[in-house]
Amino acid sequence: MKAELDHSVKADLERNGFMLLLGLFALAGLYVASRAGGGIPYLGGIGFSLICVAGLFYSIAKVKAFR
Repeated sequence: MKAELDHSVKADLERNGFMLLLGLFALAGLYVASRAGGGIPYLGGIGFSLICVAGLFYSIAKVKAFR
């Protein structure tokens, strides 16, 4: 018999994977901002990182609300 994960475990894995991906994208945005000299690329990297961090906080809040 093949063991299958139930729906709640799959949802937790997907949510954790999404949060990990958001964290990696936030770090990538900070890397872009650190390599930029200034201006639009710098602000774009910082802005992208802020959006990713906000999404990460929102995901964490949703996890805490349903437990």
